[in-house]
Amino acid sequence: MMVPAKSTEAVPARLPAIRKSGVIARGGRLLRRYYDWKNVHQYLGRYSTDKLLSFEEYRQTTSVKRVIAIIVLTPVPGLVLILMLAAIPLNSPLLGVTRNPTFFVQSALSYSVMTFSLLLFIRCSLRLPQSFYSHRQAVIISVATACLNELVMVVVAAFWRFPTPFRDVVGIPSFMVFFVVSHKVVLGRRLNHYSKKILSYLPLLCAQSSTLIIFQGIAIIFQNVPDWAQALITVLFPMVRSVIKRAIWGFAFCLEDISTDVTLCVVELFGSLFQNVCIQNARSPGVTALIIVVDFVQAVLETRMYLRHNFIVDGRQATLTAVKIIESGRADCTSNPKEVRNLEKMGRSEVIQETLRGHSVMMYSANAWTRFSKEVGPGNYRRTSSKIACLSSDADALSLASIQSLPFSAPSAVPASTPKLSIDNVEISHREHAKLLSQTLQLVFASEVLVFAEYSEFVCAVIYGVYTLSLYHTPYAKYNLSFIGLTEGSFWASLVNSAVYTVFEGLTLLFLFILARAKYGLSTFYQLAFVLEKYWMGVQGKLIGSLSLIFILNTVHHGTCKL
Repeated sequence: MMVPAKSTEAVPARLPAIRKSGVIARGGRLLRRYYDWKNVHQYLGRYSTDKLLSFEEYRQTTSVKRVIAIIVLTPVPGLVLILMLAAIPLNSPLLGVTRNPTFFVQSALSYSVMTFSLLLFIRCSLRLPQSFYSHRQAVIISVATACLNELVMVVVAAFWRFPTPFRDVVGIPSFMVFFVVSHKVVLGRRLNHYSKKILSYLPLLCAQSSTLIIFQGIAIIFQNVPDWAQALITVLFPMVRSVIKRAIWGFAFCLEDISTDVTLCVVELFGSLFQNVCIQNARSPGVTALIIVVDFVQAVLETRMYLRHNFIVDGRQATLTAVKIIESGRADCTSNPKEVRNLEKMGRSEVIQETLRGHSVMMYSANAWTRFSKEVGPGNYRRTSSKIACLSSDADALSLASIQSLPFSAPSAVPASTPKLSIDNVEISHREHAKLLSQTLQLVFASEVLVFAEYSEFVCAVIYGVYTLSLYHTPYAKYNLSFIGLTEGSFWASLVNSAVYTVFEGLTLLFLFILARAKYGLSTFYQLAFVLEKYWMGVQGKLIGSLSLIFILNTVHHGTCKL
């Protein structure tokens, strides 16, 4: 019997491919860990059932024209106000106090605008009713505070020097005194009714205000360092933003509606504006390209990771199915309240300020924050998107293919001894329905945070481009620090860089609209308009406030720069 000869053909080596796969897998795990650490705030909240119903009603009843108008026109008020302030003619600060009356008028108006914008987002965050704190009263307080403080600064400039060095820092104590006194005079004893609420919000307000100082400091450092240092700042800047956002989240437990300061995060608005400042101050095309690439890759990564999250939802009809579950649960009014096992107890808002009902709630108590941070620390990056929503193990998860046709049980069909589940006082008979609803509420909140962040970066790029283009062609430009010593060629080159950055930001926002719609059937396009309209006070307050502060800090009369 002949033994077949062994083949002498070389067997292709697979080890390099295996090693490569291992490297790719480890790289993917590192990216997921970084994403979980960076975006933990995105998955620690959820919509209330009222807010989900409100969003679905908004989507069905609002026209496309209205949605487009809201998205396009939101940044217009702030831009118009700043351009009007820049139109006030100024004289050289070298002429002294007596020859610069228009500057003090401009400064008083600028601080009035900034103070009113501050009050806008504070009132939005605290959900103060119009009957307690009206827009008219906010205007009176803003103008009184700014004008009285400006009188103090005139005296300081007359007896010390003009421009007063670090004028805006020197004026903080007197500004705070007039701010408090104006509130006492205008609001009177009514202020005592909300004193505890206001005091609990102060740490969060200070944390948000500190971001202005941090980002302004980064912008100044970026402007005065060599190319390699600018590249290093560019790479580290996303991490800095993430650290600040996590710190702000730690103070957000005082909020009744966390969307006001978690979704409408000041870090997104201020950080985006100051990033545009860095683009225009980049020392080389390589640094500019690095800024654009880092931001674009990060946006694509966040969108991809969000879409890959393991939400147990009904495919392309997530919100519709959740709405049916809510409506079915509210129709069941025969349950015994003692048999209801609440997953989360959240009292309804006593103050209804917005025309759109509902709010976003936090799923972790303040005491749980430390424990949660340790659980998702460097040694244990677990998927956190479904911790509060998991009513059963993955093995008990409902088949997504059967959700659409799954009938809702009538109250009489549920045994009296079977405990029901309750989310926001909506009683749910089926365990799988409760899990699906809870995770859909999380999914929509995470989408809200992501879409507003992408919109902020896009719209801030547009605003800052129009802002610089307009100011450069006004007499005010010679007193703006951004334009002093800048050649015309350098200006147009920086404007082109901003335009390229804006295009990339617009593409990432468009991709998010398309991909979220394709996977979840969730219209982030309508959701963006819903957020901008529902929280318009918070959006306008933070956007106008950031623009006015940049305008103030870049005017040489404020003593920011030595002439």
